[in-house]
Amino acid sequence: LQFSVSEGIVSAIHRIGVNGLKAYIQTDAALNPGNSGGPLINKQGKVIGINNFKIGGGENLGFALESNYIIDAINEISQEELNQTLIN
Repeated sequence: LQFSVSEGIVSAIHRIGVNGLKAYIQTDAALNPGNSGGPLINKQGKVIGINNFKIGGGENLGFALESNYIIDAINEISQEELNQTLIN
């Protein structure tokens, strides 16, 4: 259902994901089909991660890509595009 909310406990940060990045938040918030790409939000309403994947056999063992990593990656891509524009 759209606009559904679940609560969860963050049990670890900086976990290594299936892609080898050490930039994942481990949570017990339910990650069901359709949740991937949705925000993981703290009590203050701040987005702390983007829900990404769950462990196949694990019950409510989900992982969200940390917001800090996403912000750094976007800034890096933006800077590379700006540099390419200036070169051309």
